[in-house]
Amino acid sequence: MTTGVIIFSYFFCDRPIAEWVYHHHIAKWTFLKGFSYIATGIKTLAGFILCYCGIKRFWKPWNGYDLLLLRTSLSILIAEGIDEAFKGLFGRFWPTTWVNGNLSLISNGSYGFNFFHLGTSYQSFPSGHMSIVLGGLTMITIKFPKTFLICLALALLQMIGLIGMNYHFLSDTIGGAYIGILTALFMVHLQKNAQ
Repeated sequence: MTTGVIIFSYFFCDRPIAEWVYHHHIAKWTFLKGFSYIATGIKTLAGFILCYCGIKRFWKPWNGYDLLLLRTSLSILIAEGIDEAFKGLFGRFWPTTWVNGNLSLISNGSYGFNFFHLGTSYQSFPSGHMSIVLGGLTMITIKFPKTFLICLALALLQMIGLIGMNYHFLSDTIGGAYIGILTALFMVHLQKNAQ
């Protein structure tokens, strides 16, 4: 089903949304840029948590919350790694040029996938930011279901920031979210099998 939504978005939503965002100067709304940094904060926190868990293990065994923090951090970092591998596989152009003269829809009409291409011009799909955010927030939501609405709000703000700044197409964010969710579900499955 997710693949169908991504394909639908590619053919019917991505281009019109990116052009609308560009023509209406949505990227000038500076608060949107702040939303796009949610993943950066989550990834940084994951790194600190891994260090904490590693250092703590020298003094005493991990408790249940330490293991949750460890698995959540691993989910975030593994989701990002999977995302990076897929970027080279799909080789998608960006909505707009914003780094090193990358090819993009807005700047030079480049739109589509170029399978098995590497380089800054070909890294739009899937969104690593969404993989990171959903890799972590899904783990939290599974353990603490009452946090669902807060986690959903953070994920949607991340998505709005990425699309609003024209950093990613809608389908990029959906693909990244899917990778994050699947990675978290895999981590939960591993946990259950280890018990």
